[in-house]
Amino acid sequence: MQRSFLYFFILLLISFLALKLFLFNNKYAPKKIRLFTNILLSLVCTQNLSLLIVSLLEKQNYIVYFKGFLYLEFIFVPLIIWACTYVYLRNYKLDFNLSYRLLTIITCVYVALIVSLPQKVQILDFMGYSIDFNSNIFHFVYCTLIISIIAICCFKFKNKFVNKDGIVLVIFVCGVILIERILFIYKINIFPYSIIGSLISLCLANYVYINFKSK
Repeated sequence: MQRSFLYFFILLLISFLALKLFLFNNKYAPKKIRLFTNILLSLVCTQNLSLLIVSLLEKQNYIVYFKGFLYLEFIFVPLIIWACTYVYLRNYKLDFNLSYRLLTIITCVYVALIVSLPQKVQILDFMGYSIDFNSNIFHFVYCTLIISIIAICCFKFKNKFVNKDGIVLVIFVCGVILIERILFIYKINIFPYSIIGSLISLCLANYVYINFKSK
């Protein structure tokens, strides 16, 4: 009971942070970042709604219709962190349109993994059902994306105009997300899905985007 309450509370908190970020983004963020962020937020909302529905399902047959939406953090978490990293790098020679190419590539990889990797439906002892992968390839690819962001942060850290405090914060958030995913790989997880990574990435984004207000 306590675990299910905490699970639904975090889903509610994610929804609140997504709405708050949506408002900050459309009011204060630079135009080149707005559309990109709104696309990512639509993925956040789609996953959150899917997780809520699946957790309340009474019939296992319907869960297969949601399998493509339950792991969307694979797409939006690395890209939300990338958008925050872009802001902190302060490298105006770096074309932000690269973010859309990354979005396309990561989405294609996600679809390929969802379609090709074997999955299994599990009955949860505290609510509904969950879909899990029979292979850790999905989690390894996700970790690779997060590690790539850490590598970029470390490589660019000594550049002249970089916001070093911000980059350290990004690295810390990436570290927490990696730890959560590694725990998933070893089946040491409280919740059936990676909602902590979604939560902390949205916290980071809200912190970054609210600073646009003072500029």
